[in-house]
Amino acid sequence: EEIVGALMALGYSQAEATDAVARADFREDAAIEEKVRLALAYFAKARIAD
Repeated sequence: EEIVGALMALGYSQAEATDAVARADFREDAAIEEKVRLALAYFAKARIAD
């Protein structure tokens, strides 16, 4: 999927990227940029919770 590839290009592992895509809250018809932004927001929330 494009979003996983984009996150991997930013340095996240495939497992991290796949997890973020599965857990991020976005509409299926959202633009790729919006999906990447929301996946990155998921990473930020996950790090704060740790």
